[in-house]
Amino acid sequence: MANRLAHCAETPADSQLYLDGDVRRVYVGIDVDVGELLLAQRLGVDGVIAHHPIGSRARLGLPAVIQRHEAQMRAEGIPAGMAHEMMLARQRPVAHALHTANYDRVVAAAQQLAMPMMNIHLAADLIGRQFFIDFVGRVAGSAGSVLGAPVYRTYYEHGIDTILAMLIDDRDLRELEQLQRPKANLVIIGHMPSDSIGMNRIIDALEQQGLEVIVGSGVIRV
Repeated sequence: MANRLAHCAETPADSQLYLDGDVRRVYVGIDVDVGELLLAQRLGVDGVIAHHPIGSRARLGLPAVIQRHEAQMRAEGIPAGMAHEMMLARQRPVAHALHTANYDRVVAAAQQLAMPMMNIHLAADLIGRQFFIDFVGRVAGSAGSVLGAPVYRTYYEHGIDTILAMLIDDRDLRELEQLQRPKANLVIIGHMPSDSIGMNRIIDALEQQGLEVIVGSGVIRV
């Protein structure tokens, strides 16, 4: 259903059904850890839906999703070679970080609790991104990862003066400030509010199917 709303031909690499089951009452959150699983069990729900990848193939699939940024940059007029290098510069540290991650810990807990669980990441992000595209007309956004100062700088250098992004870390912000580009705008719209836009539309669709939804863990219901 989320794939259909986001016009995804198949389930993206960063999304996964970890444990199947019959679900009529579901807990939906941005992040799900063992604590959220125990809370969901205490609330008496039948299943859990997270936004961010929890583990297994979806967690390991994050680097593949980052490749989408290359096509996005090329669509805005950034040369192919430069777009590819910028994408790799962001993809490599994300891939390397997975080597030290205990990426199946929460999935194992869900299996032990017999709690059906899934996550919907890129599809929800694409729904949210389309919302902003429709709202402001033209926007460069984020799907699955913090892009960082080098990518934002490249956009600025190729005529994109205004960027809307979920978040930016302090080091990247200081680097962009040192550019002193008077016409460069960076609008930080917030991580949880941004993620909630796409998730709200998915929740609406779930409720239309007759499911009872309880939200938490960062979801702002509107």
